[in-house]
Amino acid sequence: MKKMFPLVLLAASMSFASLKVMGTDCIVSYPSFKLVNETNKSLKNFSVYVYQRVCKTMEGLKVQGNVAGANVSLQRMNADTYRIKLDFKDVKIAAGETFPKNGNYLGPVIVTSEGKRVCPRPLVKVHCPTEDVDLRNIVVVSSSGEILHGEDRDFTYGTRVGVLRKDPDSYCDGDLSITLDTEDHNPSTKIVYGDHNPPGITIKKKSSITFNLCYQYDTPRVPFDYVVLQMDNACPEGTYPYVRYHDTEDDNNKNDYKGDIWPSEVFKDARLRFCFVPKDESSSLKYPYNKEYGVFANYSAPHIERTQIHIDDEDTNNESFWGPRETPDDIERRIHKILSGFEDTDYFVVKWIGQTLNKSAENPDAPFAAETPLVAAAPFAPAIKGLDRSAVSVELKSSRASIKSSGTLAWCRAAAIS
Repeated sequence: MKKMFPLVLLAASMSFASLKVMGTDCIVSYPSFKLVNETNKSLKNFSVYVYQRVCKTMEGLKVQGNVAGANVSLQRMNADTYRIKLDFKDVKIAAGETFPKNGNYLGPVIVTSEGKRVCPRPLVKVHCPTEDVDLRNIVVVSSSGEILHGEDRDFTYGTRVGVLRKDPDSYCDGDLSITLDTEDHNPSTKIVYGDHNPPGITIKKKSSITFNLCYQYDTPRVPFDYVVLQMDNACPEGTYPYVRYHDTEDDNNKNDYKGDIWPSEVFKDARLRFCFVPKDESSSLKYPYNKEYGVFANYSAPHIERTQIHIDDEDTNNESFWGPRETPDDIERRIHKILSGFEDTDYFVVKWIGQTLNKSAENPDAPFAAETPLVAAAPFAPAIKGLDRSAVSVELKSSRASIKSSGTLAWCRAAAIS
C-alpha cells in the first residue's frame, strides 16, 4: 500500500493514489469522499476540483449532489471532460478533523437541467479487475495555489476536429450542422466557381448556408495546407487556431446549429473557430481523410476538385472580423488563401475525386496505409501549477450503487472517471 500523506479522502479499503474497486462488480457510480486533516494545523480556504467525463454533451449542464455549501462552478476542459470546482472559502478543517462531518460525503455529479445523468449506465453487470480501475479525478488546492493532493489529468485520447461531409443524410460521428442566415436584401451567397455540389455545403436562395460536419480525431499532414473546424479546447499540436466572426442577417435572423459545435458559437451572429494544418510536401498522403469528407483548402490536382464559396454577410453596420492577431504573419497569409474576405467571406473547399486515396489503400474508402501513424493530441495545459503532495493524500469511498456495464473494462474506467 502506498504511503498515506496527512490530508486524506476517506474510502472503504481503497486509496485515491491507488484506487481499486474491490469485488466482482464496478461499484463507483460517482465521486463520494471526505477530507481528513491529519496534520497538526488547521486547513482553511481551499478548493476541490473534480474531473468528470461527459458521454453526451447537452445544453444546460449543472452540478447536483452534496457539495457541503461550496461555491460551485463548472468548466469545460476539452471535448469530453468537465471540471467541477468546489470552492470552500469559509470552511476550516481543524487538525485531526474530517470534512464533511456526521458521516456525510461530498458527492458532486454533472447532470442535465432536468437532473438526469449525462452518462447513462448500461444494463449488464461486469467484473472489474481490481488492479486496473484507477480514479484520478480529484485535486485539492490550498488558498495559495499549492496542490495538496492529486494532479491535473487529461482524459481525452485525441483532439477533436470537424470536417465537411458530402452526404448530410449519411451517418457520421458527431452529426453536426451550422446554418448561417446571410444577407437577405439582394443576397449573393453563392458558389463562385467549381463543383456546384461541394462537400458538406448547402446554400438556399442565396440567403443562407449550412455546413454539415463530422468529427475526426487527427489532422494528417498532406502536401497542401488545409483547414478544419476546431472542436476541442485547443487545436491539435502543430496546427494554428483562427477565428471568423460572421456578422449575419440582422432582421428575422434564423441562424441555427445541430449537435455539439463547441467551442464555436452560433447566436444572432456566429463565431467559427478553425485549425490551420500546415502542409508537408514530403508526405506520401494525397488527401487527409476518407473520400466522403471535404476540408477547407485552396488546392487543385487531377484527384482533387476545388470550389470557391462566397458568403454575403450582413450589409448594414457590418462587424465581421478575423482573429487571433498573434498568428505568425506567414501563417496568416496562407490561411487567407483558404479563408478570406473583409465584410463578406470567401471559403475554398476541396473534395477527393480520384480513384484511390493512396497507393497502398486497396479500399477507396480507406484514406491511409495501415502503417500511417495518427497525429497524437496535445494535452491541454494544466490549470493548476505547483505539485506538492507533502500535505495531502486521498482515499475514496465507493458509492453503494452498483455500476451496470456492457461487459468491457473500458466501461469500468469510464464509470470511475465520471
